Formats: sequence, C-alpha cells, structure tokens
Amino acid sequence: MSNETQTNTTVSEKTPSQEQRGLRIWLKDFTAIRDRKVKDKSGNTINFDDDTIIEICKGIQDTINTDTHSIINYNGEDRDTPAIFRYWSNGEFAVDRYVGIIIDKNDNQIVIGSRFDQDAEKQYFLQYVFSKAFDENGKIFKNMNPTGRYETTWDLLILFMFIQRLKEAFRKGIFRKYRQFLYNDSNVKGQIDIARYIKLDIPENGKIAYRKREYTPDNYYNILFLRALNEMEKKNPQIVKHLLADNPEVKKTLTILKSSIPEWSTVNIQQVLKNTEQKITHSVYRNYEQLRVISRIILRRLGFNAFNPNKEKAMGILISMPTLWEKFLEKTVVSPAARRLECTYISQGQRSRNDRRDGILILNGKREIKPDFYLEDQKLVLDAKYKNNWKETIDDDARPWKEDQKWDNVREDVFQVMAYMLSLECKLGGVLFPYQYKNEDDRRKKQKDFYDSAENKLLSIFPYNAKKDAAEDRYFFRLPYLIPNYEDTDSGSYHDFARKMQESADKMTEVLESLAL
Repeated sequence: MSNETQTNTTVSEKTPSQEQRGLRIWLKDFTAIRDRKVKDKSGNTINFDDDTIIEICKGIQDTINTDTHSIINYNGEDRDTPAIFRYWSNGEFAVDRYVGIIIDKNDNQIVIGSRFDQDAEKQYFLQYVFSKAFDENGKIFKNMNPTGRYETTWDLLILFMFIQRLKEAFRKGIFRKYRQFLYNDSNVKGQIDIARYIKLDIPENGKIAYRKREYTPDNYYNILFLRALNEMEKKNPQIVKHLLADNPEVKKTLTILKSSIPEWSTVNIQQVLKNTEQKITHSVYRNYEQLRVISRIILRRLGFNAFNPNKEKAMGILISMPTLWEKFLEKTVVSPAARRLECTYISQGQRSRNDRRDGILILNGKREIKPDFYLEDQKLVLDAKYKNNWKETIDDDARPWKEDQKWDNVREDVFQVMAYMLSLECKLGGVLFPYQYKNEDDRRKKQKDFYDSAENKLLSIFPYNAKKDAAEDRYFFRLPYLIPNYEDTDSGSYHDFARKMQESADKMTEVLESLAL
C-alpha cells in the first residue's frame, strides 16, 4: 500500500473548540453537509461534528454577504452575493446550486462537487460535464487521457475560466497602469533624483539619476497574469496549448505582453501577489478584475500565499450547476437533435452569447418568456432541470402523477412548461433532468420506460376525457439523462463512465427526433 493510501485512511477526532486551519472539506451540490469528507493539511481524514462544518460554511457565507471577498461567479448571473449554503425546510444545513472552490481566511479549502460523484476524489460526472460544456470544438480533450481526479477536474474549470477572462479583458486592450521607474542615463526625461545622483553619479560620469512616472503595461498586474498562465502551462501543457490555439487573438496579445515585460518570469511571485492585492476598479479595465482574482487563485492553489486577511477574507470560483447543466444538454442532446431534424433552435445560452436580454414577447408585448430550448419548426419546447425533485418522480416508489409531496415539488415546473407550450403553440413540451441509476437492472428499466417507449409517456395537457381533435392535442413528457454510478463502470474507469454518458445522450437525441417527427 502506498504512503498516500495509508495517509488517507488515517482518521482522527477534532473538537469545535480547536481553531480550524488548512482543512480540505468536500461537499456536494443540493446536498446536506452531513454528506461530506474532511482532511487536514497532512492528508489525514478527520471526523467533525456538523456544528463545526456549519460554522466554517456560515463564516464563508457571512464574508460573501459583507463583500470582503474575491469570489467569481462563472455564470455571470445577477447574483452579487450568491447563496451557497442554506437551511432546508426540514432544518438540515445544505449546499445550494453551486459547485466550485472557496478558500477562507484560515486557509480552509471548501471543494463543492456534484452529488452524482460518490467519491470526493473522483469527479467523473463533473469532469465529463465540464469537458462537453466548455470544449467548443471538441479538440481540447480529443487526445487527453482524463482521469476524473478532482485536481484535474478543477484545473479544467480554472483554465477555461482563466482563458475566457483573458479573452474578455484583452478586448479592452492591454492593461496599463501608472508606475514610477528609476533611470540613470544621459537622456533625462523625468524628475532628477538628488539622493541617487549623489550616490551613483559623483564624481561625474556623464549620467544623471532621475525618476519617471509612466502609463505602462510593465506592471505587477500583467506580470501576475503571465505568471499564473506560466504555472498552469507547467502543470497542464497540452490543455493550455489547445486552448490558446482555439483563441489566436489571446495568444497574440500574450506574445505582445511578454515582449513588453522582458523580465516578467524573474519577478518574485510573493512580491507580485503583494502588489496586486488592490482590486482593479478603473471603468475601462473592469473586465480585468476577475482575471486578477483567478490569477491569484491559481497561484494560491499551487502553494503561494495570496492572502491579505485585511483585504479579502475569502477567494474562490463558483459555477451554477443548473446553468452548466443547461449548457451541457445543449451540446450533447439538443444541438445533435436539431441537426438530425434539420431545424434551428433558440436557447438561453444563445441569447446570452448574443447579449440579447429579451425573450419572446407575449401579452401584447408586456411580458416575455425565456424557454431553455425552443425548436420552432418542430413546435417543441424543452426545459432543463437539475434539482433533485424531478429524479424523485421516477424513483421506484414514486406514484405516477399522484397528488403527493414528490409531485407537489415539481408542480411549478410543469405549469411553466405548459405556459410555454400554450404561448408558443407547441405540440410538445418536456423536462430534461439527470437521474443516476442504482444498478444495471434500474438502468434497463428506466431505458425501457423513457427511451424505448417514450410515446407511452406522453401526457395530454388538456382536461381528461375532453373532446378534442388528436391533431390539436398537446403533450407533456419527462426525459431523464441516465447517469452511471462510479461502481457501475468497468474497474472504475473514467472512459467507461464517459462511454455510458454518451450512450444516454444518443438515446435522448433519438427520443426527441422520434417525438418531433
């Protein structure tokens, strides 16, 4: 057994009274914090009571609420103070919609993964979703050998965000800042520095010491960006290479930046971090602020001390899983279905990419609706749902469409889709949601129920037994994305997990095609 394995199986007890520093805490989205894993800085597994973990999580949420933090919300949602944690109606303290990494002032690292990854250190589902949602052209991961390990998973997210923020920031030009430089030559272009002149140039040597204030790209912030990229290149050279190849303008600007700061690679990183604590607030360069935060997170995760507790009490990256799930479904299910149907579609993501805030106007233009996916030619509207509630409606103990709590929890979702159908005159409306099957028998049953005989699951939205023309009827349906368990893969293989995920996507695409025809 390796030393790492031996270390990971060591379990010790800690009490709430001890100051908690340097912990690594694994949590899951939409899951109570009792489902967790905790290790100390040496890698030893530790047992904590709920109150201790809740105290740490509340401290982070309080920091976010008071704005003494540097936390980036990847999705760009209108949430300046995201609610990461909350109490459920049953009194349990739980994680909400986000996954990500947060580091608090005591160097505790909260890693929030997906509830579909049972093993905290094998993030198969999350890595697969990241790879499909962010790899626009399918090139970056083509020659990769992904492992599903959590370090690789979060490196992917940070890298994608870093390159994206570089791209957004560079649109405003290279970041420039006033900085004072010291010179000693015969071509005086600034204020003479008497003290340095006496020290360096007496007796006379034909030079004069002076200082000059310049608006220059040669500043600590640009050095920070270059050093962060350099560290990630060392760790993930092939991914960085492919990302830059897909973003030639970013690559070109980086080349210009490096030539403008010849000594960027030799500047002490701790000095760089100390001189980039100040937020970038200039209106022209506001896109650079998130790039500053990500760069500091990259260096912090690699062991460099990036914290000044007086200026930021938490730093990290968050991504809303419902938004990511929608993007993932677009790439793996909806877009392939539209290609097979030879039709176009409108999505929330397209509206965001085109900076179109408007949806589809209804009620004489006084209201708008924004369906996740709308295939106008096929009269089909689809809604992406990531929360637990829909999974509960197809569990073995779920009673079909009965008035019980499980259906009450999705009532508003059903009415939302029905409203879309009626407003857009759609014949079909459905909900796409994740379902992790328990075993192979469960997979076969769900595949038979929802993939092989999807037509049998269509439900008319009109009153039961009402007289209507079949051509005018409209139907609601559920379509689960069947997700394998880690234990259900061959020898715990990520590649087998990915293969089964692709099979589910292909089946869903076929179902949408058959229903729409």
